[in-house]
Amino acid sequence: FPMVSFWFCSGLRVGEVIALKWKDISRDWAEITIQRSLSRDHSDSGGGHFRREKETKTGLIRKLPITAPMEIYLKYRESFASRPDNYIFTTCTGGAINPDSWRRTIWSRALREAGVPYQAPKNIRHTLLSKAVNDPEIGLTGTAYIAGHTTTKTIQENYLGHLRATKLPSSDR
Repeated sequence: FPMVSFWFCSGLRVGEVIALKWKDISRDWAEITIQRSLSRDHSDSGGGHFRREKETKTGLIRKLPITAPMEIYLKYRESFASRPDNYIFTTCTGGAINPDSWRRTIWSRALREAGVPYQAPKNIRHTLLSKAVNDPEIGLTGTAYIAGHTTTKTIQENYLGHLRATKLPSSDR
C-alpha cells in the first residue's frame, strides 16, 4: 500500500493525497507542493457522486520536504504512467481514487486481515501531527505548517499532548 505508507509519512488530508500529481514533485525530488484537493462535487450535476479538483481546505499552497521513506513510496509509483498531469496514487485502472469506496474495500479489509480494530483513515493524519507537535525540532508552528493550517489553534486543541506535571529546569531533585 504505497499510498497509505506515503500518507503516514506526510500527514496530508485524504483529498490532498489523492490529488497529488507528478508535476507537484520538484525536479530534484527535494520537496512536494500541496496545492489541490480532490473533493466530492455537490453541485446539481455532481450530486456528491463525482470528484472534482479544488484548492486545499485552507486555500494555501505549501511545500513539504520529501523524506527518504516518502521518496521510496513515490518512486515505487513512478513507473505507473508518471506524466506530469497524472495523479500519483490511482485505482487499478489509472483513475482517481474515491476515498469512500477505498475505505470500504481496501482500508477496512487491510485492517481486518491485520487483526486491527477499525480505525478511521483520518487517524493516519492525526498520528503524524500528534508526533510532530511533540517533537522539539518541529513544534507547534512547524506542525501547523505541515497540516496546512493558518493558525496554531487547531493543533493546540487537537494534537498537542495533555498537560502533565513536570519539573522545572532549575530543579536538582
